[in-house]
Amino acid sequence: NNPTNAVTITASTAGISATVQVTVNQLAVSVAVSGDGTTLTALGQTLQLTVTALDANVNAVTPFSCASSNAAVVSVDAACIVTAVANGAAVITATAGGMTGTANLTVAQVPTVLNISPQVLPLVSISQTGTMTAQLLDSRGNVVQGVNVTWTSLNPTIVSVVEVTPATTPSTATVTALANGTATIEATTSAPVLAATAQVPVGQVVDPTTSTATVPDGTAGAATQITIQGNDANGTAIGVGGAVVTLDVTGANTQAGIPAVDNGNGTYTVNYTPTVRSEEHTSELQSH
Repeated sequence: NNPTNAVTITASTAGISATVQVTVNQLAVSVAVSGDGTTLTALGQTLQLTVTALDANVNAVTPFSCASSNAAVVSVDAACIVTAVANGAAVITATAGGMTGTANLTVAQVPTVLNISPQVLPLVSISQTGTMTAQLLDSRGNVVQGVNVTWTSLNPTIVSVVEVTPATTPSTATVTALANGTATIEATTSAPVLAATAQVPVGQVVDPTTSTATVPDGTAGAATQITIQGNDANGTAIGVGGAVVTLDVTGANTQAGIPAVDNGNGTYTVNYTPTVRSEEHTSELQSH
């Protein structure tokens, strides 16, 4: 039994011989492909399919070939190893000895990891906003699209969070600073149940362009006390100290880098002594 070559048979008797050439063409009566109904849950996942082709005498029939009905979803090589390429469905057809067998495969990514980026998003002004993104990954680290995400601030008096359309992954949310402190932002999915958190620290920083200085009328040669209210970049008063503040005065009584005393409540005091009479001057706050 040689399925691939012709065989020559010679018969001889009394000096007389005859030959006949016999070609064996093995035909399959059944072809079975393993893996039918399998779902691949991650892009790049592979699966070895086993092809079993038999002839009428239950002998194995070789060789075989495999083909995919949708190579953009599931690809297949000469050894019938399949690889998930994209979500969807494909039929793998194996051919041997004139017969075919099939296996129906599905690719449906299953998220295993939920990430939020950035993990830490500092805000330095009340009403300042920032953006966070939630991303789902399958077991091979590929992005999973189209899963619903719910955003929650676990400290809503410090930072609020509003989901931005679309709600499905990748999903973005806008966070807004409401008060000084640190808020935990949580993103969750329900199918499957996954959760991730990130931190939003809010700490107002004095902005010289929005802070205000109260400058009373002064007398040349006499100390004048100037009170500075530290404000953040959005003009919101800061209720705590901690900044290093100096004041520059320009005009007839130019003085630079006058140190301010931190009152601990968001205000700073500068003792300034004009040297000559002048009806107008400008002052500039410097914060470090």
